[in-house]
Amino acid sequence: MKKQKLGRPDEVVAEVWRQVSSFAGYSFSKAHSASFAVESYQSLFLKTYYPREFMVAVLNNYGGFYARFLYLHELKKAGAVIHLPCVNNSDNIVNIHGIDVYLGFVGVHGLNETYINGIPEERRENGPYQSRKTSLKEPGSARNRLSA
Repeated sequence: MKKQKLGRPDEVVAEVWRQVSSFAGYSFSKAHSASFAVESYQSLFLKTYYPREFMVAVLNNYGGFYARFLYLHELKKAGAVIHLPCVNNSDNIVNIHGIDVYLGFVGVHGLNETYINGIPEERRENGPYQSRKTSLKEPGSARNRLSA
């Protein structure tokens, strides 16, 4: 037995096993550790080589440990141009086109879901809004329904 080869007293071996056994309920399995390592590597890769896209994904996932403005600051540091929600460029969530990042309608306080989803849907169906006046008064379109 190894303990005899190493000259460890029985009491020490018993105590080590007691401590290992008591910790077993708190430790992670190898599979969990390996999958977390893969996820960590992938996140680090994306943050390193695609920092703007990574930050947009974090914002859309409502993840991270910090306030949203810090992720916006990171976007700026990565060379992004951040735009406030825009009827002709924003979607319901944050989107990115090259270096341009458009905040989504979901972040507009008090805007209901009809508008959050309806504005981008209407734009996809009928093209960009031409003016405030036509966007609200075009007969028979979703633009008219949105103004109601």
